[in-house]
Amino acid sequence: MANLLLCAAALLAAVAQDIEIIGDGMGPQHRRPSRHYRLPRSGVVTIAQLPESDSVGASQWDAGYCLAEYIEGSSVDAVRCDAARCDVSSRYANATAIALGAGAGGLDVIALLNSGATVLATDGDASVLDQLASNVRANQKAGAFLGATRLRWADGGDADRAAAALAGALDLIVAADVSFHTADTRALVDALDALSRLPGRTPEILLAHTFRFRRDDARFLAALDDRFARTELPKGPACSDDAALFRLAPRCK
Repeated sequence: MANLLLCAAALLAAVAQDIEIIGDGMGPQHRRPSRHYRLPRSGVVTIAQLPESDSVGASQWDAGYCLAEYIEGSSVDAVRCDAARCDVSSRYANATAIALGAGAGGLDVIALLNSGATVLATDGDASVLDQLASNVRANQKAGAFLGATRLRWADGGDADRAAAALAGALDLIVAADVSFHTADTRALVDALDALSRLPGRTPEILLAHTFRFRRDDARFLAALDDRFARTELPKGPACSDDAALFRLAPRCK
């Protein structure tokens, strides 16, 4: 019996090393097959990753958790979730949103859906789209998922297809950890600007950013500030010290 208990303890220890509940003080593990996140409304959300891929979008980056926590925490009215579904009454109920650079994880997409939104998830890397859609559908308890589609920020055809999928309605744009290379900055800012000026109401823009390189970060923020008024938002416990949340509003032309 003692040997059996020792074996069971060893097995539990191995399982504990394989399962990470983000938000309980454990560090990022981008090479794990899956990660587990605790959100204010949805509870525990499981995200499958692509650990063998070299794509930056193959993992769920931590700024996405920061943004997802903000989305669910700012859904000011009651959202009651059980294992099967969410009963939604929130600020994002009936809103139409697009997520840029969602990667394979899509945690911010899941948070929006479970807050009652209609969401189109996008990424420029076609290799992560199937995993993105799978993660979203596995964790969706409310809202309407418009699917996962390719959107390369500088590609006019991709942008037109995304706009068509939104059917002319856009209330919210979200993006998390989308600035890794300064070469992408202009295309990203152009895409945000174009989406924010689609016919209809001006959408809210929420951006989560992780500060990594002082010079690149400064250039990124300067490019944003050239087109948008930027307001820093309060962070929750899911946000690391080097992360920031911003609300952007287009500047008048």
